[in-house]
Amino acid sequence: FDSARAHASQPFRGPIWRHVMPESLQNRVQDAAAQELASLAGTVQGTYEWIVSYDKLKKFLSPSFLKTSHEGKLMNLGCGTSELGIDLRRSGYKDVVSVDIDDKQIEEMRKRHGDEDGLSWVVADMTDASDTFQSGSFQTVIDKATFDALMCNDEASHLFSEVHRILCEGGAYVLISFRPRQLMEKLLTVPGMFDQVEVHEIPRDTAAPVPPL
Repeated sequence: FDSARAHASQPFRGPIWRHVMPESLQNRVQDAAAQELASLAGTVQGTYEWIVSYDKLKKFLSPSFLKTSHEGKLMNLGCGTSELGIDLRRSGYKDVVSVDIDDKQIEEMRKRHGDEDGLSWVVADMTDASDTFQSGSFQTVIDKATFDALMCNDEASHLFSEVHRILCEGGAYVLISFRPRQLMEKLLTVPGMFDQVEVHEIPRDTAAPVPPL
C-alpha cells in the first residue's frame, strides 16, 4: 500500500478521479468499495483495521518524520472501530481527535475509551465539517482508507478541501491507501492541492482487509 505525506498549500475542489482514472477502473473501484462498506454497515463489535497495523505505520506517523510535534492536535479521520487513535495517543501525541460519520461506531469507541485522557471521539462528515472544526485547528490529519472510499465520486475533492481548511500552516496530511503508487502520485500532485508530497510503499498486513479490485 502507499503512505503519502503531504503539506497543504491551497484548497482544491472538483472531481479529482477524473484527472487520473479511466472510467472502467472508476466503476470497478467504486463497486468494490461500496460492497466492502455495505458489509460493515451497523457493525460495531470488535476492532476493524483497514489495510495495515500500527506497528508498520508508526515510523511514518512520528513527529520527527512528519516534521510536526506531539503537542499539536491530531485528527484520526474515518476512525471506525480501529485502535489507531489509541496507539497514537500512547505513542505520545497529547490531543488525538478520532472522527467518523457513523454515530454507532463513535458511540462504541466512547464506551471503550471515553475516559482516557487526550482522546476524544466526534461524529462529523469530513466533506463539510465547518460547523464542527475551526480552520487551522489541526497540525496533523491521518486518513487510513477514508479517501479510498470517497475517491470515485465528487466527495473526495470535498474531503481534500476540508483537510486543507482544518490544517494549520505547515500541517501534515498522511494518506494511507491501497491504491498504486503511480495513481497516488498523480492524485496528490494535481495543481492547487499540496506544496510538498512524498509517497512511501510499505507491504500491507496479509490479514488486513482490502476491497478487492
